[in-house]
Amino acid sequence: MTLNHKRRVLNLIEGKPVDRLPSDVWLSDRATTKLSKALGVPPSELFTTLDNHFVIVAPLDNHKSWEDETTLAQALAAGYFRRPADGVIVDDWGVGWDTVHEGIYELSHPLQGDADIRALCVPDPAGAHLFDPVEEAVRRYGGEYCVVGCQDLTLFERACALRGFDTFLVDLKVDTVFAERLLDAIADYQVALAEGLVSRGVDLGFTGGDYGTQHGLIISTEDWLHFEAPRLKRVWDVYRAHGIPVMHHSCGNIAPLIPHMIKMGLDILNPIQHVMDPEDLAARFGDSLVFFGGVDSQQLMTFGTPPEIEQEVARYAAVLGCGKGYIVAPDQCLLSSVPAENVMAFVRAARNQPSRRAGARTEGG
Repeated sequence: MTLNHKRRVLNLIEGKPVDRLPSDVWLSDRATTKLSKALGVPPSELFTTLDNHFVIVAPLDNHKSWEDETTLAQALAAGYFRRPADGVIVDDWGVGWDTVHEGIYELSHPLQGDADIRALCVPDPAGAHLFDPVEEAVRRYGGEYCVVGCQDLTLFERACALRGFDTFLVDLKVDTVFAERLLDAIADYQVALAEGLVSRGVDLGFTGGDYGTQHGLIISTEDWLHFEAPRLKRVWDVYRAHGIPVMHHSCGNIAPLIPHMIKMGLDILNPIQHVMDPEDLAARFGDSLVFFGGVDSQQLMTFGTPPEIEQEVARYAAVLGCGKGYIVAPDQCLLSSVPAENVMAFVRAARNQPSRRAGARTEGG
């Protein structure tokens, strides 16, 4: 049995047999340029060399659109971004972003002053050409690959971008009415965006919000359940109503939130950062979730050797692949500091990981 990339992912989620574990490697724009040159492969074809199973595509107003020159030009022409200065992009929420450094960094917060919800400018979730890249990706790649509709910075991170991180954390404690109104307005937009992605034929819904540091949660479980969970579930319910699985991205150690995410209907948790114990995750949640990630990008992928990387890939596949399923991946987007030989060592090892489903009972299911 040999499956294509899309069927391999969907079979894994649905509990059906797979010939091997799917895999995926995310690269920063600079890592893409560097690896493309090292391998002699055009950037547009690099994902096939990496044996990626997902084509992740976002509406034009998403930050991922400025990571590609084609979609950046489209987004600028359509008015979803503007460039007031070199190295700065302002999105259609009014948030200013740094495009000089490798990564995503906020420069300005349009609601950082007095807490006045009337100052919020919510973009149009049905704007002209907004979903053009999504339609193109489904048309071009939907037969072979799992096309993922991306709407990261979904709630918590979008609120932090609008208010400033520290300011919004204070809002959650001292101005809860404003915080709830802000999150409700963002959630309304994200629900409409999810409906637009579903109608364009995506295979998987992707939401994002970083709830953890490497040592624990940014906000308490209680605050997450009150402010984030019900609004995030509204977005997930759009996909689930159409039988489309959901993947959520959160950095950090978010183990206390995982049982609640499972009850809300999460299918794939991304990324499993190496700061969470894979054995513990497999024992507690392995029958309820597909895990995505785990292989340390911070030290191992950057400074390790190819044999060390191959050994760690096999370890994560053995531990996290014994339940509902595992998608072999680094625990974060790889930066340009990762050597090309290490990336390709990961790819070779990932291609050789068989499915190892078992039947242990777990929490949260």
